[in-house]
Amino acid sequence: MPDPERAPSAERVVKAVEEVGKKAALEAEKVGVRQLRRWQWKAAGVGVAVMAGFAFVFLHSCSALISIPTLPGPVSGVQELPPALRSAASCDRPDPAGAVDKCVIAAGQPLLAGGVAGERELDCYLQVESPDQVKATIRRWRAAGAKVLSDGSVFVAIGPSDNVWYADTRSGLELETGTFAGAAAARTFVTRAGLV
Repeated sequence: MPDPERAPSAERVVKAVEEVGKKAALEAEKVGVRQLRRWQWKAAGVGVAVMAGFAFVFLHSCSALISIPTLPGPVSGVQELPPALRSAASCDRPDPAGAVDKCVIAAGQPLLAGGVAGERELDCYLQVESPDQVKATIRRWRAAGAKVLSDGSVFVAIGPSDNVWYADTRSGLELETGTFAGAAAARTFVTRAGLV
Protein backbone atom coordinates (compact mmCIF):
# COMPACT_ATOMS: atom_id res chain seq x y z
CA MET A 1 0.00 0.00 0.00
CA PRO A 2 1.39 3.46 -0.88
CA ASP A 3 2.62 5.72 1.84
CA PRO A 4 -0.08 8.36 2.54
CA GLU A 5 2.51 11.04 3.31
CA ARG A 6 4.25 10.51 -0.01
CA ALA A 7 1.08 10.39 -2.05
CA PRO A 8 0.31 13.62 -3.88
CA SER A 9 -2.45 15.60 -2.37
CA ALA A 10 -5.16 17.14 -4.50
CA GLU A 11 -3.75 20.59 -3.77
CA ARG A 12 -0.30 19.58 -4.99
CA VAL A 13 -1.72 18.13 -8.17
CA VAL A 14 -3.74 21.29 -8.85
CA LYS A 15 -0.68 23.49 -8.24
CA ALA A 16 1.47 21.34 -10.54
CA VAL A 17 -1.14 21.50 -13.29
CA GLU A 18 -1.45 25.28 -12.87
CA GLU A 19 2.34 25.68 -13.16
CA VAL A 20 2.46 23.58 -16.34
CA GLY A 21 -0.47 25.59 -17.75
CA LYS A 22 1.22 28.91 -16.98
CA LYS A 23 4.46 27.80 -18.66
CA ALA A 24 2.55 26.61 -21.72
CA ALA A 25 0.65 29.92 -21.93
CA LEU A 26 3.90 31.94 -21.69
CA GLU A 27 5.52 29.90 -24.46
CA ALA A 28 2.47 30.32 -26.68
CA GLU A 29 2.48 34.07 -26.04
CA LYS A 30 6.20 34.34 -26.93
CA VAL A 31 5.66 32.53 -30.22
CA GLY A 32 2.74 34.82 -31.02
CA VAL A 33 4.76 37.97 -30.20
CA ARG A 34 7.63 36.79 -32.40
CA GLN A 35 5.24 36.24 -35.28
CA LEU A 36 3.69 39.67 -34.70
CA ARG A 37 7.09 41.37 -34.58
CA ARG A 38 8.22 39.78 -37.84
CA TRP A 39 5.02 40.97 -39.50
CA GLN A 40 5.47 44.49 -38.08
CA TRP A 41 9.05 44.74 -39.35
CA LYS A 42 8.02 43.62 -42.83
CA ALA A 43 5.20 46.18 -42.90
CA ALA A 44 7.49 48.96 -41.66
CA GLY A 45 10.11 48.10 -44.29
CA VAL A 46 7.53 48.22 -47.07
CA GLY A 47 6.21 51.55 -45.73
CA VAL A 48 9.68 53.12 -45.66
CA ALA A 49 10.43 51.90 -49.19
CA VAL A 50 7.16 53.37 -50.49
CA MET A 51 7.81 56.72 -48.78
CA ALA A 52 11.36 56.85 -50.13
CA GLY A 53 10.03 56.19 -53.61
CA PHE A 54 7.48 59.00 -53.31
CA ALA A 55 10.16 61.38 -51.99
CA PHE A 56 12.48 60.53 -54.89
CA VAL A 57 9.74 61.05 -57.48
CA PHE A 58 8.67 64.31 -55.84
CA LEU A 59 12.20 65.74 -55.65
CA HIS A 60 13.03 64.58 -59.17
CA SER A 61 9.87 66.10 -60.66
CA CYS A 62 10.28 69.39 -58.76
CA SER A 63 14.04 69.80 -59.07
CA ALA A 64 13.61 72.92 -61.21
CA LEU A 65 11.45 74.52 -58.52
CA ILE A 66 13.59 73.84 -55.47
CA SER A 67 17.25 74.25 -54.81
CA ILE A 68 18.88 72.12 -52.19
CA PRO A 69 21.21 74.32 -50.14
CA THR A 70 24.82 73.32 -49.82
CA LEU A 71 26.52 73.26 -46.46
CA PRO A 72 28.50 76.44 -45.84
CA GLY A 73 32.26 76.20 -45.69
CA PRO A 74 34.42 77.93 -43.13
CA VAL A 75 33.47 81.58 -42.58
CA SER A 76 35.64 84.14 -44.36
CA GLY A 77 36.76 87.26 -42.52
CA VAL A 78 37.25 89.31 -45.71
CA GLN A 79 33.76 90.85 -45.40
CA GLU A 80 34.62 92.04 -41.87
CA LEU A 81 37.68 94.05 -42.96
CA PRO A 82 37.46 97.86 -42.88
CA PRO A 83 36.55 99.17 -46.38
CA ALA A 84 39.96 100.73 -47.12
CA LEU A 85 41.77 97.49 -46.33
CA ARG A 86 39.20 95.28 -48.07
CA SER A 87 39.46 97.27 -51.32
CA ALA A 88 43.28 97.29 -51.29
CA ALA A 89 43.77 93.61 -50.49
CA SER A 90 43.55 90.64 -52.81
CA CYS A 91 42.42 87.67 -50.71
CA ASP A 92 42.06 83.95 -51.20
CA ARG A 93 42.00 80.81 -49.10
CA PRO A 94 45.08 78.65 -49.78
CA ASP A 95 43.42 75.63 -48.16
CA PRO A 96 39.70 75.50 -49.15
CA ALA A 97 38.96 73.32 -46.12
CA GLY A 98 40.88 75.64 -43.78
CA ALA A 99 39.71 78.72 -41.92
CA VAL A 100 42.52 81.17 -42.74
CA ASP A 101 42.39 83.70 -45.60
CA LYS A 102 45.63 85.05 -47.02
CA CYS A 103 45.46 88.61 -48.32
CA VAL A 104 48.15 90.44 -50.24
CA ILE A 105 48.41 94.22 -50.56
CA ALA A 106 50.45 95.18 -53.61
CA ALA A 107 53.47 97.44 -53.06
CA GLY A 108 51.92 100.23 -55.15
CA GLN A 109 48.74 100.54 -53.07
CA PRO A 110 48.18 103.87 -51.23
CA LEU A 111 48.01 102.00 -47.89
CA LEU A 112 51.69 101.17 -48.34
CA ALA A 113 52.80 104.52 -49.80
CA GLY A 114 55.96 106.02 -48.40
CA GLY A 115 57.70 102.68 -47.97
CA VAL A 116 55.80 101.62 -44.84
CA ALA A 117 56.31 97.99 -45.91
CA GLY A 118 59.82 98.52 -47.23
CA GLU A 119 58.68 98.98 -50.87
CA ARG A 120 57.35 95.41 -51.06
CA GLU A 121 53.92 93.80 -50.95
CA LEU A 122 52.41 93.01 -47.60
CA ASP A 123 50.88 89.68 -46.58
CA CYS A 124 48.00 89.55 -44.11
CA TYR A 125 46.36 86.50 -42.59
CA LEU A 126 42.85 86.63 -41.23
CA GLN A 127 40.25 84.33 -39.78
CA VAL A 128 36.99 84.45 -37.84
CA GLU A 129 37.10 82.84 -34.40
CA SER A 130 34.75 82.30 -31.48
CA PRO A 131 34.76 84.94 -28.68
CA ASP A 132 36.72 82.62 -26.37
CA GLN A 133 39.35 81.98 -29.03
CA VAL A 134 39.67 85.71 -29.76
CA LYS A 135 40.25 86.42 -26.06
CA ALA A 136 42.87 83.66 -25.93
CA THR A 137 44.63 85.14 -28.98
CA ILE A 138 44.68 88.60 -27.40
CA ARG A 139 46.18 87.14 -24.20
CA ARG A 140 48.85 85.38 -26.30
CA TRP A 141 49.67 88.62 -28.16
CA ARG A 142 49.95 90.56 -24.89
CA ALA A 143 52.30 87.91 -23.49
CA ALA A 144 54.46 88.21 -26.62
CA GLY A 145 55.17 91.88 -25.84
CA ALA A 146 52.63 93.73 -27.97
CA LYS A 147 52.61 97.54 -28.01
CA VAL A 148 48.86 98.10 -27.55
CA LEU A 149 47.28 100.89 -29.62
CA SER A 150 43.62 100.12 -28.92
CA ASP A 151 42.14 97.94 -26.19
CA GLY A 152 38.35 97.81 -26.18
CA SER A 153 35.99 95.77 -28.29
CA VAL A 154 38.72 96.16 -30.93
CA PHE A 155 42.26 95.22 -29.96
CA VAL A 156 45.08 96.66 -32.08
CA ALA A 157 48.77 96.23 -31.30
CA ILE A 158 52.18 96.28 -32.90
CA GLY A 159 54.06 93.04 -32.40
CA PRO A 160 57.76 92.64 -31.59
CA SER A 161 58.54 92.13 -35.31
CA ASP A 162 56.88 95.45 -36.23
CA ASN A 163 53.82 93.61 -37.50
CA VAL A 164 50.18 94.51 -36.78
CA TRP A 165 47.83 92.39 -34.68
CA TYR A 166 44.12 93.18 -34.87
CA ALA A 167 41.19 91.42 -33.18
CA ASP A 168 37.54 92.48 -33.17
CA THR A 169 35.77 90.75 -30.27
CA ARG A 170 32.33 91.56 -31.75
CA SER A 171 32.81 89.96 -35.19
CA GLY A 172 35.52 87.46 -34.16
CA LEU A 173 37.89 88.75 -36.86
CA GLU A 174 41.60 88.25 -36.21
CA LEU A 175 44.18 89.83 -38.52
CA GLU A 176 47.93 89.46 -38.47
CA THR A 177 50.15 91.29 -40.95
CA GLY A 178 53.66 90.80 -42.18
CA THR A 179 56.55 93.01 -41.06
CA PHE A 180 56.62 96.78 -41.60
CA ALA A 181 59.64 99.05 -41.95
CA GLY A 182 59.35 99.91 -38.25
CA ALA A 183 56.88 100.61 -35.46
CA ALA A 184 56.08 104.11 -36.84
CA ALA A 185 55.35 102.61 -40.28
CA ALA A 186 53.08 100.01 -38.68
CA ARG A 187 51.17 102.81 -36.88
CA THR A 188 50.79 104.67 -40.18
CA PHE A 189 49.32 101.55 -41.79
CA VAL A 190 46.90 101.03 -38.88
CA THR A 191 45.55 104.56 -39.35
CA ARG A 192 45.35 104.39 -43.16
CA ALA A 193 43.66 100.98 -43.11
CA GLY A 194 40.99 102.15 -40.66
CA LEU A 195 41.89 99.57 -38.01
CA VAL A 196 41.57 102.14 -35.19
